[in-house]
Amino acid sequence: SLAEIAHELAAPLTLVAGHLESLRARHPDDARLGAAQAAANELLYTSKDLLTLARGELERSLDLQVLDLGRVAERIALEYPGVRFLASGPAEVAGSPERLAQLVRNLVRNAVQAAGAEEVTLAVEASGREVSLSVEDRGPGVPEEELRHLFERFYTKRKQGGTGVGLSIARQIAHGHGGDITVTSTVGVGTCFTVSLPSLGAQLEGEDLAEAAV
Repeated sequence: SLAEIAHELAAPLTLVAGHLESLRARHPDDARLGAAQAAANELLYTSKDLLTLARGELERSLDLQVLDLGRVAERIALEYPGVRFLASGPAEVAGSPERLAQLVRNLVRNAVQAAGAEEVTLAVEASGREVSLSVEDRGPGVPEEELRHLFERFYTKRKQGGTGVGLSIARQIAHGHGGDITVTSTVGVGTCFTVSLPSLGAQLEGEDLAEAAV
């Protein structure tokens, strides 16, 4: 089954990624080790995406915690040296740390694959009842006819490859948190994915209103 295959891939990839990280720490200037570590991590995260789908984890109830989406995003940005991170202050939401990290990582991975880390900006902003996270790249852009398909499971852009599950999973996670993802792109200029989530205050207010209506 898909779950068994993904699990069999994840175990050795975790070991390989760990060894490469240790070697990279001792030889930080070795470009070949850096490339190998990036490739191993990419395969590891892809196997985890497949495992998430195979186990039906996105359909399960979320273990919600109060967290700062900016801190989650900053941690992911540090995994991809060169990615620029911006935050205008606290951005609290009620969410699953694991799932939101997966969402942010999938968007950043997609952008880095398209444009390279140095051309990617990750930003988080809280405004009233909403928290927004954007991942913008200065890459080749996506033709208009392909934009509508980006979130379809197993859809891959012609020139980029990949498994076509990362963006689909990201959108499902956003929906599971009461939010959404939108995308805009201009060929030759770049692409921007924007995640909108209800703020912690909006979520608490919604719960109060629901309780009052009972």
